[in-house]
Amino acid sequence: MFNLRYQRLLRESFVPVMLVLFALFMLLLYVQYRVSIEAERATVIDIPAMASVSGEQQTDEETVSTVGQLSTHKSDDPVHLEAIRLINAGKWAEAKQKLEEILARRVTSQALNDLGVLYFRQGAMEKALELFNQALNAKPVFASVYLNRGVVYAKLGEYSKAVSDYQKLIAQLPYHFEAHYDMGVALMKMENYAEAIEAFKQASKLAGGERKARTLYNLGIAYRKAGPKMKTEAARAFRSSIRLKPGYIKPRFGLASLEPKNPDGHKRALAQYKKVLNLKPNYAPAYFRIARVYSIMGKRRAAITAYRKAIQYNPQYKKARYNLGLLLLRAKKWSLAREQFNWILKHSPAHARARFNLGQAAFGEKRYDVAIREYRKALKIRRGDYPGAYLRIGLAHAARGHDKKAITAYMEAIRLRQNYPLAWYNLGLAYMRQKHNDSAGNALKKALEFNPSLVKAWVNLGTLFVQQGRGDEALNAYRKALALRPEDNNAQLNLADFYSSRKQYTEAIRLYRSVLKRDASYASAWLRLGIAYRQSQRPKEAEHALRMALQLEPASIRTRQELAWVLTGKRQYKEAITLFTEAVDMDTANIKLRLEFARALKQAGKIPQARNELRKALKLDPENADIISELKTITM
Repeated sequence: MFNLRYQRLLRESFVPVMLVLFALFMLLLYVQYRVSIEAERATVIDIPAMASVSGEQQTDEETVSTVGQLSTHKSDDPVHLEAIRLINAGKWAEAKQKLEEILARRVTSQALNDLGVLYFRQGAMEKALELFNQALNAKPVFASVYLNRGVVYAKLGEYSKAVSDYQKLIAQLPYHFEAHYDMGVALMKMENYAEAIEAFKQASKLAGGERKARTLYNLGIAYRKAGPKMKTEAARAFRSSIRLKPGYIKPRFGLASLEPKNPDGHKRALAQYKKVLNLKPNYAPAYFRIARVYSIMGKRRAAITAYRKAIQYNPQYKKARYNLGLLLLRAKKWSLAREQFNWILKHSPAHARARFNLGQAAFGEKRYDVAIREYRKALKIRRGDYPGAYLRIGLAHAARGHDKKAITAYMEAIRLRQNYPLAWYNLGLAYMRQKHNDSAGNALKKALEFNPSLVKAWVNLGTLFVQQGRGDEALNAYRKALALRPEDNNAQLNLADFYSSRKQYTEAIRLYRSVLKRDASYASAWLRLGIAYRQSQRPKEAEHALRMALQLEPASIRTRQELAWVLTGKRQYKEAITLFTEAVDMDTANIKLRLEFARALKQAGKIPQARNELRKALKLDPENADIISELKTITM
């Protein structure tokens, strides 16, 4: 009964009509609300950033808005709506004409904004900025102009002005996603990471899905840049981004970047990159990053393979080609390295570092004239401002034995960069070869002033002090080198030579053996050890060491000479004479060697042969007193 009564009431009353009208009213409110929200949104798209050549240091954060908000819902003028349609269609001239017609009738913030967006999309930033300024002076102000002008400021690198505009928009529309998001990006550019974190946190609350994932990724970047203490928060943000959008690659790269530079960290980073390849097979940037990890781990072959994969899937990948070229240089694969740098120069003729590295390849092949030409071309690209190129020109001249030209080049490098330790160091070596010891000492000291940890500078300074008879200073220099690098072969050998020259054979032998314990194939160390043993009257050990040296370096005249003397002392004349004969045949103009050979023959009782060698030596140097004296003892 109750149900029938209410059914009749509903049929015969206006209640159904009122319910329908109420529903329509609520729907219209909702539509108006959505329109107002959409009206203040700006499209955000990614623009890939330029990366440095030596590594793919892409801009981590997403870019700010790049399209600009048009005032579609703010106009019922069909001409204005047509202008907006033309802008979206990229028909700039027609759109501009219509907007100028509107502005001729009446200046509005919306029309000025839309004309600014038109110029913005054409890349005319200054003109866009001028129009956005005018739009903000027209009343009533279209709020999205603040966002659009902020984007222009950001594009022009004026990030503080951009932040100010985003804040003005937020003051009017506190829940505007793009304003918070773009402000976070601008604050990161300003290295204000604490405020960037807060901006991204707020933006993440105002979005869902893909936009929220992107915001969380940026939040992770901001945490990471804020310092090591925020590493946990950065990882949490990256993982949250991945949960929202599992196919999103950037946060996986972000997680990999947080891994420590140790074997376990490298392993986890590689695992992240391989997950990226599972999501996006043949993705060149993943191979690039894998190559970098392998390179850090010292796995050169694996790194080269990964760089080749990156290039295979993206032949235009310049950074991968550059890094591959560097690895090939280190592997001494000169022609293969040259292929990569030539490719880069074909596509980027002004790439100074690629030109420089062509010089490095030629230098490795000992084609020093070619190397110098390439270094000079790199200098020309840089308009002379390339200290490293001058340094390498100096090294190429030095390799050709042109120390004066080398000195000139090193001085040019130093003129451009006063605190250039390697230039000072090589300048010191060139002066040493020229016997300009004071200048050499000053240059080496300058190198150490700018880099006190330059071990080879300490070693060569010690050698210079030895040549100058400054034993205590030499000892101090060698000890400083070894304090920095206790197992440095050159420092240990030079210090051992110093002890040997002072007849402190026990200490010298200890150092020689220390070097050989690390590298038993070091022929020069075996030779020096053998000499120290011979001079300390230990012929058995001397013979062993010298035979090892000769086995490793069969063409050594000095080793034959030293071993021959040891065998002569042991009265093993036959082999000693054979060794001396071989040594003399290898250096027929060596007068001292012939004199020593004659003395060994004399000791072996082979007087006629000894006399014959002395006469040959006398022909080479008729005034040599030692030869004349020795010849007299045999003649008598």
